Amino acid sequence: MWNRTDVNAGNSGSGVAVDSNNNIAVTGYHLTSAGYGHEDVMVVKYDSNGTTLWNGTAGGVLSEYGNDITFDSDNNLIVVGQTNSSGAGKYDYFVIKYGAPRCDDGIDNDRNGLTDCEDPECRNTHLCRLFNKSFTPQPTIVTLQGRLTNTTTGDVITTASMRVTISNSTGQVWNDTFNNSLSSGVFNIPLGASKELNLIAGRVYSVKLEVDISSTTFVTADATFGDGSPASDVIKFTA
Repeated sequence: MWNRTDVNAGNSGSGVAVDSNNNIAVTGYHLTSAGYGHEDVMVVKYDSNGTTLWNGTAGGVLSEYGNDITFDSDNNLIVVGQTNSSGAGKYDYFVIKYGAPRCDDGIDNDRNGLTDCEDPECRNTHLCRLFNKSFTPQPTIVTLQGRLTNTTTGDVITTASMRVTISNSTGQVWNDTFNNSLSSGVFNIPLGASKELNLIAGRVYSVKLEVDISSTTFVTADATFGDGSPASDVIKFTA
């Protein structure tokens, strides 16, 4: 059990709702700090332990009140109330809909250590229910294949070692080194076989391939592919 109190003068709560994950949302109003001397709508969302997930306000130069609040079947938050800052009369009603948390961006939006459909806030969303979709990285094997030739002579390169780096939109997620990795100029490397590679299905990743030519042990790159230099030098795949 727990309780929370907003001790700021002039604040009032008038509606409360609980979503399918036992998160609690409260609406009401609070006095603005901008010097107007009027009220703004306030919305606060807590998790089941009383930790504040987020809070927000809405209002104009006059008075706005949040009268009631509810969640829809996808845990979108809906607030209804009154506004004196806009509309046709002295007071008109308003409806605000706050979207459910992003459940497909791979980001820990509420800082609870969980992302996307692994987060309790996301598990019952339409996206996660409909597709039974998990955005948690899973052990994956990606086969990297190719052939190396000398661009000047056209001769097949018979000996080389490689370093492979995989990144997503936020940065590097994996790398490994493969010594003496050619057979008659051809490489066929199962990435993730010796060092676990965890990727999110359906997500796009980029690959940088560094090659140490004529070396049975990778030391330094003589040639690099997929580093974006020039801009057309890009290697991408979908997990």
